[in-house]
Amino acid sequence: MDAHEPFTTLPATTNLPFCLQSRELPPEMAPLVDMRSSTDGVLLIHGFSGGPWDMRPLAAALAADGLTVVAPLLAGHGDGNLAPTTWHDWLADARKALDWLAPQVARVHLVGLSMGGLLTLLLGRQPCDAPIGTLTLLAPAMSLPRKIAVALRTLDLTRWPRVVGRPHSQGPNAARMPVASVLSVLELQEVVRSVAPTCRVPALVLHGTEDKTISCERARQLVEPLLGDEGRWQAIEGAGHVLPQTDQAAEVVELVSTFIRQG
Repeated sequence: MDAHEPFTTLPATTNLPFCLQSRELPPEMAPLVDMRSSTDGVLLIHGFSGGPWDMRPLAAALAADGLTVVAPLLAGHGDGNLAPTTWHDWLADARKALDWLAPQVARVHLVGLSMGGLLTLLLGRQPCDAPIGTLTLLAPAMSLPRKIAVALRTLDLTRWPRVVGRPHSQGPNAARMPVASVLSVLELQEVVRSVAPTCRVPALVLHGTEDKTISCERARQLVEPLLGDEGRWQAIEGAGHVLPQTDQAAEVVELVSTFIRQG
């Protein structure tokens, strides 16, 4: 399967949670579901202001390897109505997708991009109906530059409800992101740094050296203590933030696929 081929459309009788239903969404925002294996399943969680499209090349490669893949659309991300949602809503949708996937496979692998990487760390510490085989964090959004974080916290939300973003994603919220939602990401960062325990399963972290959204070195400083002896960090030379969509996507796909197969 290549990244542009359609994913499986499951019948309504499969009782898909709302975050996995295609609905009438544009292709770049539609959730991805492909049932290939009862042995290993992969849950792919997109980043803040993004969508399943950001994960599609990786999802397609994993499906072609014979793995079951599921990539939900998180709350608020499909219709440009991100402002009313918080990280609690995004985590709840990721959890619903995991709860749907886990009973159908013998083992689950979690892959999260940017903010999705933070959700992955939280999911990895929760009970699951299937064992967690591996965790993969792609450009984990462990922190924003201090000046930006301070500025956001002092904005008058009645005058500045949205901020101009970096349109690195296909999502409808990417160009102008709600300040309240960005503040929720900051809160999520603090929660992850305070409660996420050391990983007890093999963990892989990939981060682009040319990431202009999340500092590669700062992310490494913050995430490495959470990885423990099971963790592995690798920089992707020349890559930007949305790793599966960069010019280095083939390298990223190969690293993640190999890691999951060996996990």
